[in-house]
Amino acid sequence: MLDNLISNACKYTLSGGEVSLVLTANRQKANITVKDTGIGIPKKDRKYLFKEVFRAENAQSSQEKGSGFGLLQVHRIVKSMQGKLSYQSEENKGTSFTITLARSFETRDTSPRSLTDPLKPKISVPISAPLRTRTLAEDNELNKDCILIVEDNDALRYYLKHTFSPDYKVVDVANGEEAIVNLG
Repeated sequence: MLDNLISNACKYTLSGGEVSLVLTANRQKANITVKDTGIGIPKKDRKYLFKEVFRAENAQSSQEKGSGFGLLQVHRIVKSMQGKLSYQSEENKGTSFTITLARSFETRDTSPRSLTDPLKPKISVPISAPLRTRTLAEDNELNKDCILIVEDNDALRYYLKHTFSPDYKVVDVANGEEAIVNLG
């Protein structure tokens, strides 16, 4: 979540501008605010921010690459944590996004989290894989539905793969040519 918000703030703030991260908390809630002095979000585009994959007109006309998918995902993750994502923006003056999460002082399960835990996924990629027999987890992987992700942006493709991998067997490729090879 923070990676996306900070990345966007840096991406859409001109040289000499400012990006800040502010953390505040009380006994009931914690707030994480990412604020910038960037291009801001035009009023006419604000209604689309959390509804679909969307990039504001001024973001599209900037030289910065983006898919419009990240902010939608941040919103979904915050919502899944029973939190709130809010923002304030003024075109050509900047934007601030605030994540508000309820604090809980209950005893929590401290056991290691699994790949299916959306709050703190563990991702491990083997450097080399020696020959071995399949494990029970790998057998379960064979029974999953398979999806193909075709995306030329490496960071977005990696994010999508790890977002969907708990529920699907994921094949990811960087272009249509590779996709055809994988389908054949």
